[in-house]
Amino acid sequence: MLNEVLLIKLRKAILSSSDKMLPLLVAHFATDAYSSCLPVFIPFLMTKFDLSLALAGVLTSIYMVGSSLTQPLFGYLGDRWSRANFIVLGPLLAGLFMSLVGPLPSYGLVTITLLLAGLGVSMFHPQATAQAGLLFASSKGLSLSIFITAGTFGFALGPLLMGALIAVVGFGQTYLAILLALAILPWLYKTTRPDISATAPFEGTRLLVHLWKSFQLLAPLWLIVVLRSVVYFSLNTFLLVLLKERGISYLGGSISLFMFLLAGTLGTLGGGYLSDRFGRKRVIVLSLLLTFPALWGFLHLPGVLSFVLLAVSGALLYASNPVIVAQAQELAPRNSGTASAITMGFAWGMAGLLVGLVGHLGDLIGLTAALDIVIYGVLLAGALAFIVRYPKGSS
Repeated sequence: MLNEVLLIKLRKAILSSSDKMLPLLVAHFATDAYSSCLPVFIPFLMTKFDLSLALAGVLTSIYMVGSSLTQPLFGYLGDRWSRANFIVLGPLLAGLFMSLVGPLPSYGLVTITLLLAGLGVSMFHPQATAQAGLLFASSKGLSLSIFITAGTFGFALGPLLMGALIAVVGFGQTYLAILLALAILPWLYKTTRPDISATAPFEGTRLLVHLWKSFQLLAPLWLIVVLRSVVYFSLNTFLLVLLKERGISYLGGSISLFMFLLAGTLGTLGGGYLSDRFGRKRVIVLSLLLTFPALWGFLHLPGVLSFVLLAVSGALLYASNPVIVAQAQELAPRNSGTASAITMGFAWGMAGLLVGLVGHLGDLIGLTAALDIVIYGVLLAGALAFIVRYPKGSS
């Protein structure tokens, strides 16, 4: 019954604003498909440049600086100027620079290129997320779940598609992946530009003052996302390396990563719907607390059960994502782009900066032992989510 109700609401939501929602869904799919390719590159880059786990983790940290820490800036600009340019250019820049990583001859050039790819991701997400939240005001959780699910599905398929491309043409020809971004660019330009503009006037507010006030309002949610995201990005970055240590082939590792991310797609969609039905707080707290035993089981239990728990972990980790974003937009309705940026990009960026430290810890004590420590982040996030005060009607 619950699944039937969800499918009916999902169908109505998509059909009611398909002309405006579809470009956002396709662009989000493409942007996040490119965004998820770095974990596929990591084993090749470690071999090509003889990198330690710490230096491999630094690549994720640098990418996250571009893709996440700059999102509040783009969110602020998008709330006051036209969002359309950011929505159109973001997927193109992300695709262009991520596709260039394979043939680059040095570690330094890879870091610069990843930073630029990240900026493309960063300029897209706050604007598109804010716009998606406006399309279905009465079901914001479901609306954002539909939007985020499209990105999560792209994020899940990205490693599989890039892995297949590398298997066919080799790591040195990843530049062919730019074809997806080029294919959707004309349509995205045509369908997006006329419709989308800022929702808040430019009032001369100083950028730093504005961001600081927004951050103070959203700080508890931001910290919850940081704690959760440290766990997620550490696992996402090093999953193929961890499975390689366990004797799993590169193809098997890519399939496992796809399974983890695909389960996250289902968790994203379900989390948003359940939060509209049962309350934001319940979904956030329960999904985070239940993630810990699932992750522990993946790290320590043998055989098929380990991979089942990996998928369960993906669904639970992602379930709170649209819920927290919806909560943030409800707390700051006139600055939804900034709110989305703080609870998504800025929080993800801070978490991403810590992945290099996780890699260094893995060099010292072993990757499994390092992840054993890191997964306690979801328990801390769940505890914080439990004690945070929510607006009336959110629990």
